[in-house]
Amino acid sequence: AVQPGTAAADAGLRPGYVIVRAAQQTVSTPAELRDAVQAAKAAGRPSILLFVRLPGSQGAVPGLLRFKDE
Repeated sequence: AVQPGTAAADAGLRPGYVIVRAAQQTVSTPAELRDAVQAAKAAGRPSILLFVRLPGSQGAVPGLLRFKDE
């Protein structure tokens, strides 16, 4: 679920959207997405490129997830 006020919500992600790639890696589980985000943060990157499949869509659209200051 997308929580209000999070980086995901700020990026425009909504329930029903499916993240299929993160940082040039295919992701199919929340754990794989979490690992990709943690690796990007550990590398000092301010954001990560996601590809998201929208409900009813065959393809995926790119989106930039900017990390909030923690």
